[in-house]
Amino acid sequence: MAVVAISLEANNSHIESVSQLFKFAKQYNETYMGVASVRGVKCNHWRACITVQNFSSYNLDYYFSVPGWKTTWQHSTVVRAVINGSRSARTPNGKHDFYHVYDFINFHPGRPDPSNFQLPEGYYCKGLKGGNKTVPKVPSVFSLEFETVLSRNISNHSLYIVSNWKEIYDFEKKLVLLKLPNWHNSIGGPVILIHDFNTGIRYNISTGKSGTVCAASLLTAKNADNWFAADAGHHHIRMKTTHDLFNTPQRNGSSPLVYKGSASVRGINADIWVGKTLMKDRTTNESHEVKYTCCHGVVLFKPNWRVMSGSQHNQHQVPVRLDWYSQRGHIVMNMFNFDAEAAETTAFDIKPCLKWDEQRFIQFGLSGKYDEYGGSRKFLLALTKTISTVANVSIIRVNGIRLQNNRGAMIVTFILLNKTKPVGGDVEVTVYSEKGLMAALDALKDSVESGKFQLKFQNKTFDAAKSSFFVGLRPTLRPRPPAHSTAKPTGNPGGGSKLKTKGVSSGAAAGISILMLAVGIGGGLLIAHVIMKRRGTSLFQYQRQE
Repeated sequence: MAVVAISLEANNSHIESVSQLFKFAKQYNETYMGVASVRGVKCNHWRACITVQNFSSYNLDYYFSVPGWKTTWQHSTVVRAVINGSRSARTPNGKHDFYHVYDFINFHPGRPDPSNFQLPEGYYCKGLKGGNKTVPKVPSVFSLEFETVLSRNISNHSLYIVSNWKEIYDFEKKLVLLKLPNWHNSIGGPVILIHDFNTGIRYNISTGKSGTVCAASLLTAKNADNWFAADAGHHHIRMKTTHDLFNTPQRNGSSPLVYKGSASVRGINADIWVGKTLMKDRTTNESHEVKYTCCHGVVLFKPNWRVMSGSQHNQHQVPVRLDWYSQRGHIVMNMFNFDAEAAETTAFDIKPCLKWDEQRFIQFGLSGKYDEYGGSRKFLLALTKTISTVANVSIIRVNGIRLQNNRGAMIVTFILLNKTKPVGGDVEVTVYSEKGLMAALDALKDSVESGKFQLKFQNKTFDAAKSSFFVGLRPTLRPRPPAHSTAKPTGNPGGGSKLKTKGVSSGAAAGISILMLAVGIGGGLLIAHVIMKRRGTSLFQYQRQE
């Protein structure tokens, strides 16, 4: 029989005090009965006569170990309680006698661990209220690394996998990057998935036996895409906010996250929120929906813990773990290196998905001192957005942007990419209306040479040098066409489209192509240097960015 410390008064319940629970205090008029032996333990014996609302009366005998007797506590410890009495006839069960014996084993006074009172992992109770705590707001941009521990049962087969991933989530740029293991090619490098919600294109970049392989397809709300994509209505999808990622919208039977309590995770004091999600199996085109319920828990650092990662030295309440439970199994995501600073656009590199003649190297001069702005990530991001707007291209097409030091002045260098032509899929994202490569190149060139190109940053204006615009020349010799690759896109069983670009068939062909490309670019830079000398300027001096 359990000892319950709950009282009901005026239709309200409350937790009783320890003296109320055990009915052992001054107001109960205990009488000392002497010394007795209980389970071989020498004890002091106390007795009290208890009457409960004229319904019952009983003797309550308590046995405490005598001082000096070694137990689980240094002082006298309760060993046994005996209840012996009768209940009146006015109760529903009529008059009856009762005799209860409670033996206390391994008694430990003091505050218990709060985790003892929490719901078991993987459970969610309907109508759960939880504590009066809301889920902390997750920044709109972040990067993190996480270890995924997967244990699932599929078709009566057990599956146990541990893998390491990296994620960059930038809601402001509408870009997501995932770096994950290459499931289909153990000797290849990791698979990189880039979701561009500006254009509605999904890139799957991997390394096969014949080189880099890229598949470009349209984003959908199916399979792995729906982790980041949310229904926007009218057969369109949108990029999920970080609130969508770490909290469950209360619709379609799902619940919001409810505070569960606190626990120690990897030696870190953390708060826990739990919720229930109702998900659809959208791997088929069948008209009916196959749904299953799963519970998940989000674990975040307690506010008094400071997290240092990257350039962020004072982060608080960042995610540390995410658990998913369902009929299919259990997934644990242990999160590390959470960094709330926006990643550079160079991280979203789709250059491997475009052919050599779909890229242009561009440079131009920009007012301002390199020493003051050359190392600023915010300045570089503002510059990237300005170039994207002027050229009317999505931000992901301004590739590898850098600021070079030209005797204290700034030189902007980057590669402008062509539009991607995805294969297959239905348009489910509002597609960004952007210019092609040559049209974008002309628009940017006209803006610079007319003196209209201006960058606004921290209440200052930076102008492009009119006569500094330069476009890298195409190689004089066309590289050898790559052989057809038989390697298939990897990393996500959710499907994609046919390969857009293929890897080089052999190392020799790759070496020849790179050599010819280097010769072509070198010749182009030499010609540019001569032209700029005649104009009274000199070509920029490169300085490596560490």
